[in-house]
Amino acid sequence: MKRAPKPNTMQKQPMNRELLRCIALFKETAIHFALQSMVCLTLISMTNTDIGAQEPRGGEIPGFTWTPAENRIQLRPTSKESVSDAILPRMFNTVKELVLIDEEGTHPGTVQPEIETWKLSWPKAKGSWDRVVLELKLDGLPQWIPSVEKEGVDGSFRLPASHALTKGTKLRFEPQPFKNTVGYWVDESDHAWWTILIDRPGKFNVATLQGCGSGQGGSTVSLQAVPVDSQTSSKELTSEFVVEETGHFQNFIWRTVGTMTFSEKGTYRIELRCKSKAKGAVGDFREVQLLRLPDKSCGPVAPRPDTFACRTNTEWNPSHSTSKRGAILHSSQRANMPPSSKRWRS
Repeated sequence: MKRAPKPNTMQKQPMNRELLRCIALFKETAIHFALQSMVCLTLISMTNTDIGAQEPRGGEIPGFTWTPAENRIQLRPTSKESVSDAILPRMFNTVKELVLIDEEGTHPGTVQPEIETWKLSWPKAKGSWDRVVLELKLDGLPQWIPSVEKEGVDGSFRLPASHALTKGTKLRFEPQPFKNTVGYWVDESDHAWWTILIDRPGKFNVATLQGCGSGQGGSTVSLQAVPVDSQTSSKELTSEFVVEETGHFQNFIWRTVGTMTFSEKGTYRIELRCKSKAKGAVGDFREVQLLRLPDKSCGPVAPRPDTFACRTNTEWNPSHSTSKRGAILHSSQRANMPPSSKRWRS
């Protein structure tokens, strides 16, 4: 009597291995997305907000419900008693305008920034409270989570005040359109920083858009690149300069203040710190730019529309003549100017 042939398991084995590989890959992907979600939740809690950018349909704050729209947030009171000041977590946007819309029309409001929150105020609403709408107009999509800045098409970095984080007792981002600056710098121990990702090491000119009130100039500040995920400790990663008086804290001028050389890829914190305060306040800073200098490996650097006007393909030199100084422009005069018409100092 012949025995039944044994089943051929060799043909099924590759399928089993493939199935196990797919299961393992699925588990790995699930863990990855779970970790990403945990990071997002951590960032939201770090910025003291429970209405983070992960909720596209909106949410609630004390006394109000809110909904996002393109480049704005709309708030509606939840009761008659709610038609008063509102407190929002600090955002990483510039404010264009705050308006109250009621049965009699549109009325302007004000935004008072604190370090971690914004206080929204407006005149007394007319008519039924349930028809009142507050509209906070922004420069882009609502953003509550700080971003890691990446280089632009020309390899340079643009670090606006709205993307800065601050630490200390007074220093903060002031989002009003006539300010749009890191300001209220009266405590020299306060500091601000941005986070950047260097994919291509290289050398950069460092430029700042700064303002300083009459009689308040002379403070010494530094811009320092602190590695987050590498061990770089080059002296070339610090630019120290003296804040120049401009006649008013919102009279901003561009200045080239030094160079930085990044020898390694990685994530860095660009820290703005005060070394010594000369008078009552240090100064206001609307923007910092790291302007990549060309090298043999990358060739000439293409211009970018939003980069600093005095950009050149030559390295900054501290002995530059001051005869190239241009007129000081108030922020309202500079708002819509093309880069080629912006004045600068070195």
